[in-house]
Amino acid sequence: MPNTTDSPPHPRLPDGSGNVSLPTKVVRQVAAEKDVALSTLDPLYGVIEPDALTALFDSRSNGTPRTSGRVVFEYCGCKVIVTSTGDVQTTLLDDH
Repeated sequence: MPNTTDSPPHPRLPDGSGNVSLPTKVVRQVAAEKDVALSTLDPLYGVIEPDALTALFDSRSNGTPRTSGRVVFEYCGCKVIVTSTGDVQTTLLDDH
């Protein structure tokens, strides 16, 4: 979900039940895209280090937010794009 306020982007986003980390959001989004239970997916750490994914979009060491950037990877038959705003986009790949 794009950040439409003046607050800096942050890798933990509200989902109505508390904060959700980017790795959790990725897994949930892929499960929804594939219409499968979360428990049927392979662990995310098999394709990307969850802590590194989070750290990519954390504020810089001087406290300034990261306002641009994205990571693209494949996970469980989906193309996943994660942006610095916390947006997660998934697309089912044809060969899965």
